[in-house]
Amino acid sequence: MNVVFATLFNSLYLLQGVALVESLIKNYPESKILISSLDDLTSATLFQKFKRCKNVFIDNESIRENYERRLRNLEKSNEVIFSLKPILIEDAMKSLQGDMYFYCDADLYFFNRFNFDAISEEIILTEHIFKSELFEHVKYGQYNAGFLGFSKSPSSLACLTWWAKKCKESTANNIENGIMGDQKYLEKFFEFTPSIRVIKSPTMNQSVWMLDQKLNISQGPMIDGNLVSSFHFHRLKPYKRVFKTGINQYGKVKGRRKLFKAVYQPYLIQLRSHKDIIKMLDLSSPRIKIAELKRFEWSIN
Repeated sequence: MNVVFATLFNSLYLLQGVALVESLIKNYPESKILISSLDDLTSATLFQKFKRCKNVFIDNESIRENYERRLRNLEKSNEVIFSLKPILIEDAMKSLQGDMYFYCDADLYFFNRFNFDAISEEIILTEHIFKSELFEHVKYGQYNAGFLGFSKSPSSLACLTWWAKKCKESTANNIENGIMGDQKYLEKFFEFTPSIRVIKSPTMNQSVWMLDQKLNISQGPMIDGNLVSSFHFHRLKPYKRVFKTGINQYGKVKGRRKLFKAVYQPYLIQLRSHKDIIKMLDLSSPRIKIAELKRFEWSIN
């Protein structure tokens, strides 16, 4: 399968975005990657990092103009970025030849290759796996919008066009009206086609929302004896002097020591290796003293 990946981010996610692209190049060297940069620092850094990568394409024109115009209209940055995802996929389809087009959030990271060749469906979604005490979170979205794929079939294109239209109307957090960013809309995709592959696996586009004592985490990284293809480092953030991992954001995680060592630590080492980027970022200080941070944070030096 000829796969095209697409992502977009600004300097707030520059470290994570560079790591994502590096992981895609490593695990899918034959694939094309389209990146939409949303500010000058991101553009300059990406061109410097990937100027010799023939399969990496950096676009900072139409989508960035859309982003900046809407910010001037006082729209919220995160809501604008949500609405640009389907537009980015449409742009990728127009500019790059492929069989399947995947959007990836900047804080997604591929540790190992996932075999997309075995998938014949028109659309690919990943379903949230919530641990039992968080099951009510399904009301915010059964599927995760951090990773999804579209083919160029008529049904898939119709679905993508509809998603772009709905995201343009609203990507607010308005769960009372069935809207949660760009995510709740994914549940309507089945009205366009039954040809949807739903990946529900702890090793693909999941995060700490799924982790409980039943999962066996080991080096590789592996979960229950299976290699982790990708992990979503939701709410991980660099501050001055530390990376705040967010491991405990959904409550105390069982087996978090193994999780930190097997999954988070390799990723944090990758982020920390980009000293040049870290020096350029305007990093804020945590609102609490460094000494009071919970465990499982990581020195940035």
